[in-house]
Amino acid sequence: MTFGCPDQIQSASGAVFCRSALLMRFPSSVSSLLFLVALGWVATACESTEPPWSAPTPLCCHGIGQCLPGRFIPEEQRDFLGTDSCAGDLLCVPSDFVDDEAFVPLSCRSLLDAEGRCVPECLPDVLENADRMPRDACPEFHVCAPCFDPMTAESTGLCDFANDPGPTEDPKTFDFCCHDLGRCFPGDLVDEDYRDNLAADSCGEDMFCTPEAFTEDDFVLQDCRGVLGSEGRCVPDCLNDLGDQVELMPVDVCPEFHRCLPCYDLRDGESTGLCELGADPGPRQSARTFTACCDGAGYCTPSDMIPEEERDALGQDECADGYGLLCVPKEFTEDDYVPAVCESTLGAEGRCVPSCLPDLADQAELLPQDICDAGSVCAPCYDPISGDDTTLCDIGGGTGPTELPVIFADCCGGEGRCLPSESIPEDERDALGEDSCPDGKGLLCLPEFMLEDEVPLTCLSLLNAEGRCLPACLPDLVDQADLLTQDICQDGYLCAPCNDLDNGEDTGLCGLPGDPGPVRPPVLFERCCGGEGACLPSSVIPEETRDQISAGTCSSAPDLICLPDSFREDGYVPSSCVSMTEAEGRCLPECIDGMDNTQLPSEGCPERHRCAPCYDPLSGESLGTCEMPGDPGPTEEPVIFDDCCEAQGTTVGKCVPLRLVPEKNQEDVLVDSCTQSAHVCAPTAMMQDPDSGVIPCATGGLFGGGDPGGCVPGCYLSAFEALLSPRAGCPLGYNCAPCEQNNEPTGVCN
Repeated sequence: MTFGCPDQIQSASGAVFCRSALLMRFPSSVSSLLFLVALGWVATACESTEPPWSAPTPLCCHGIGQCLPGRFIPEEQRDFLGTDSCAGDLLCVPSDFVDDEAFVPLSCRSLLDAEGRCVPECLPDVLENADRMPRDACPEFHVCAPCFDPMTAESTGLCDFANDPGPTEDPKTFDFCCHDLGRCFPGDLVDEDYRDNLAADSCGEDMFCTPEAFTEDDFVLQDCRGVLGSEGRCVPDCLNDLGDQVELMPVDVCPEFHRCLPCYDLRDGESTGLCELGADPGPRQSARTFTACCDGAGYCTPSDMIPEEERDALGQDECADGYGLLCVPKEFTEDDYVPAVCESTLGAEGRCVPSCLPDLADQAELLPQDICDAGSVCAPCYDPISGDDTTLCDIGGGTGPTELPVIFADCCGGEGRCLPSESIPEDERDALGEDSCPDGKGLLCLPEFMLEDEVPLTCLSLLNAEGRCLPACLPDLVDQADLLTQDICQDGYLCAPCNDLDNGEDTGLCGLPGDPGPVRPPVLFERCCGGEGACLPSSVIPEETRDQISAGTCSSAPDLICLPDSFREDGYVPSSCVSMTEAEGRCLPECIDGMDNTQLPSEGCPERHRCAPCYDPLSGESLGTCEMPGDPGPTEEPVIFDDCCEAQGTTVGKCVPLRLVPEKNQEDVLVDSCTQSAHVCAPTAMMQDPDSGVIPCATGGLFGGGDPGGCVPGCYLSAFEALLSPRAGCPLGYNCAPCEQNNEPTGVCN
């Protein structure tokens, strides 16, 4: 047995190979991208038949390789081999490449369904990626490595060495993505630790857009300063599935198509993992987080980090002034957030949303909570006033409303809406009424200007007092509608004074939300009727009351009438009483003209009131005393004084109590035909108008003449005097008596 080679190797089968043969069996080019190595061996028989060692070489690589001394392998090729289970300086060489001089690796389908060859998985660089490469139809412990580098399209050399005829298909490469900063890799080729940070971008289903930097050994992302000055790393803007929010992230020092993302989640301070990729030593600063708001249920977020179309729905809440921060509820930052369906006001369909949203903050206490968690209220899908979509049922992954709108019914002549009382601030309820709202449903009529937070128009009320235009349907205005002016207010509105015109107290009507309040000092009614009445413009006093009541004078203006306070009370009706001659009457304030007559009884009446009869006891005509608004009217027939003083076929006097006769005339009246005790016959004209005076006339007598005289009831003259005193122009039943007789005054003309 001869050896024609300086160094020989005996294989496990006993074949002898020259050292020089080992040199030629490695491929001339090996890919470094996927770290795949293939070794090609072609046996060249040596002349020697004696092996350089007596025992067979040990097996390795799951039994498909042999442990050979490293000195028999060229130094530049040893790096492609590993020791596997070999001891000492032995390297693991696949047996197929040693034993079969005609060996050609099996063809197979590799990554991207590209043409490839079956190579042992124990080769060090293959072993590193073995789990990520397909096995296809390869033998056990082999993987299918591609003929061309799927990144560069360069030949891997795996399909070109030894007896292999070479590849027959064109290269296939991973598609570019992320502005050509990355490649589309199947999920099984991506490190599981990286997948959460990768997005699909333009790649297909089950593909991940992986920045090429991530494929480099020991890569480290560039440092930067992110939101709130937090420590971050520059990452391609397609990373982490940022979607539309990528433009909201700061750029800082990052290159084009990169954004600065924080090392820690700004919400909870948990690591994002972005500062621990590759050989990054990790963050050097502690976490910075958003300040809490919305009672701990939200984050104070810079407005430039929030999509512009969403900013209007958010408010500042508890966030610090001057930093452009908006309060974003935590739910809004959660993936696939869908608010719960609930029952809102009047049973309308709604959604559970945070009560700190600006559109809800002012009415959060007025909306039901229903099934919503603490800090949330059930907001309706549709505006219950206009029926417009509130879009609150489209938040997050919501599918939108499924029911028709529920709208508040009209009231106050179309100027208000019927709302459940619990939906109205408690301090406003007392000022409202049901108006035309259905009874028994707990609904109150709320004027629309209060619903829309509008400020009422400023106007001039009674006495030019400052006021506000308010709907006349408000209960407080309904009761005094006749006393208020309209001024510049629209139909259905009245000008209500800011201050009570009686006592100057604030009515609260000029202090509604947004109203700066009154600027003029209070204006008060002038007091009259001995302090029991107020001077009101005649225009605000009902005509029927105006004609019946004259209660003194008012000095402030000629068109003012003194109206007793009792007449302004809601539903006021004077109490019934018994007047003179036992006639039916009503108790009226003494300040009304004629009611201060001491002859009118006061028994049964309030202090400073007297009992005025319902009918004039002289004529039987109604005095209107018992026919004021709200009074059902008299129930008894008129009581009229008896007639007396008959002369010339008529009666000109009435039998009245002496106390009713003016004191200056009491000595001159007669009893005449009056039969009632303490009654006298008083001229009707004198009783009707005590200040009317005597009607002048000229006497003539039997012998002519024309002396001055006065008209006297005929019953006051004797038959002889009546004969001497003809009518001479006096009314029927009267005679003209001389003013003087025998140069002495008769008293007739006084």
